[in-house]
Amino acid sequence: MKPTVIDPKTTTRAAAFDLWMSAPNPMVTFFKALDVTPLYRLSHRRGLKFNMLLCWCIGKAAGEVKEFYLLPVGRELLQYDSLAVICIILVGSFTAKALGYDIWDAIIVWTKDTFGFETNMNEPEPTPYIKQIPAELAELKNLMIEHGLSDDLIPGYIPDGYKILDLQYTDLADVDSIFCQLSNGSNDILFIYRIYSGDSTSFQLEKDALSPEKYESGGTTYYIMSNMDDYFVTWLSENIECTISGISTHDEALKMITSLNQS
Repeated sequence: MKPTVIDPKTTTRAAAFDLWMSAPNPMVTFFKALDVTPLYRLSHRRGLKFNMLLCWCIGKAAGEVKEFYLLPVGRELLQYDSLAVICIILVGSFTAKALGYDIWDAIIVWTKDTFGFETNMNEPEPTPYIKQIPAELAELKNLMIEHGLSDDLIPGYIPDGYKILDLQYTDLADVDSIFCQLSNGSNDILFIYRIYSGDSTSFQLEKDALSPEKYESGGTTYYIMSNMDDYFVTWLSENIECTISGISTHDEALKMITSLNQS
């Protein structure tokens, strides 16, 4: 059905129509910060794309606003039977200091002594693979699944002789975290996952004076650093900041990264 030309003065968009007609480059932009953590967890539980679910929610909400069915074309205001709105979704600005969601870009900042994520990185395209989680990490896998996190964040390889010594989940207002300590009796490897859902202070990592090594694998950018003769790896996955520290050698660090994306 063709749209209907209507008199703007008979609608609630009369003032907006007048402004639109006299504006040299008309555009209306809405910015709204929303807590999408429940939707993010649902996407992982159901195996659905997060952006797809977010677009569906925005479309459903917009469909209940009658003004979105009115669109100025030329010098006329037209009423449509279907939704007349384009939503450009910035899926927040995940920074190490705040998450308002923006999964498009990442700026990594480091000083001589510390390293941190300041803004987001591109959401990596999922890579289909079959990975065997080590039996020693079964408890960590169960805890992550219980809280709606993907076990894709767990490496398929750990050095021999390590077992879980401590495993904790902390639920705070703006950032939840999972802490897992592995030990072989003489050395510890730590897994730390920080799940951001609001303003939060960056998790700063101490490192030596060398710049981080950037390593690409499976569509994700990993940063390898050393401190006190040990290596650690850190990366972002959507709104989750992931770190594995206490790795004894550079080769072991690469094996663990590779095993995150093994086919």
